[in-house]
Amino acid sequence: MDFLRALGRMQDLRGLKCWGGLDLATTTDINALVLLFKPSAKYRIVPYFWCPEAALRNRERSNRQRIDHWAQKGLIKLTPGNSVDYGVIRADINELGDQYRIREIAIDPWNATSLATDLQGDGFDVQFVRMGYFSIGPATKEFEKLVVNGLLEHYGNPVLDWMFSNIVIEQDAAGNIKPSKAKSSDKIDGITSTILALARAIKQAQPRKSVYDKRGVQTL
Repeated sequence: MDFLRALGRMQDLRGLKCWGGLDLATTTDINALVLLFKPSAKYRIVPYFWCPEAALRNRERSNRQRIDHWAQKGLIKLTPGNSVDYGVIRADINELGDQYRIREIAIDPWNATSLATDLQGDGFDVQFVRMGYFSIGPATKEFEKLVVNGLLEHYGNPVLDWMFSNIVIEQDAAGNIKPSKAKSSDKIDGITSTILALARAIKQAQPRKSVYDKRGVQTL
């Protein structure tokens, strides 16, 4: 895949376990997968993006030129037609599964059931994570902390840099936070994919509760 070669294949991450976050925004715009690694105290993220060629015609000129430039560099994979080809995304994810130890793939269930089923059939552990305050609030707070402390390395990917500049965080009355696609100035799919992956990484890092935590120790 050209976009893998453009990212240098991240040789130092080969064979390491990771978590995937897949945000299928719409079939007519940018879709994103982020692989999240934690080889040390610092997380490393490797993003992949897909966009239908026809979608470029519907964007303002500056963004159209920007996305076209990134596509030429192999940072966004253009698929022919008016809508993104989920078959291409599926094939690319399977290729990534041959290179990296993908523990889980977290997917927002909205508009993703079919591809999720296909990926499960391919042998991936797919977990649905809704984009609500309760589901991704803790991961969003952790994401903010990692960014502030310089503990999130994305190898200077310009598409993610652009999405970082677009993001707006919204908060509910209880102080829970999450990224807002409605209020953000433009696409943030790479950010939401990162948070989805981080939600599952945090979940797996939590110690499993013993049965005795629920019922106590029984004396015979």
